[in-house]
Amino acid sequence: MSATKARELAVLALIAAHAAHGYAIAAEFERSFGRLLGVNRQVVYAVLDRLRRRGWAKSRQEAAGNYPDREVFAPTPAGTEAVARLAAKVAAAPNLPISPLLALLMTHEMSGVAVDFAALADQRRTVLEELDASAAAHPRSAALDLARKLLAAERDVLEKLDRSPSGPS
Repeated sequence: MSATKARELAVLALIAAHAAHGYAIAAEFERSFGRLLGVNRQVVYAVLDRLRRRGWAKSRQEAAGNYPDREVFAPTPAGTEAVARLAAKVAAAPNLPISPLLALLMTHEMSGVAVDFAALADQRRTVLEELDASAAAHPRSAALDLARKLLAAERDVLEKLDRSPSGPS
């Protein structure tokens, strides 16, 4: 599954759980693991537009007090079916991508391209802190738990590589 399809599935699954406006959807991803999927506000709005064009999402205007009306999105029946279909497709995929970091480390090992392991480890630490802060809002999220474990493993490998004078071992 491509990163684009993964983002579409994540946004569609979120609006299937509860109708929401674009800003709230983006905020939810920012509080959880959206950075790991490459989901930011611009991506959310682009995905919502694609979902609507495919007939998988519909929207309605909702009054927002003194602010402009908000466009609230929910899945159509076809969108609800698409969530199940996409999830089954992911589950059946023989080779799920693990991480772009894997490609970067392979490139480093094979061609000697310089990599700032300390900076990458710091990035993982920062994201882990953010995920830990959001864990209270999602105490039973298997996705959040997996994201935290993957990031911690990446951080540990990057810290080891940063300490190693000869590179990976």
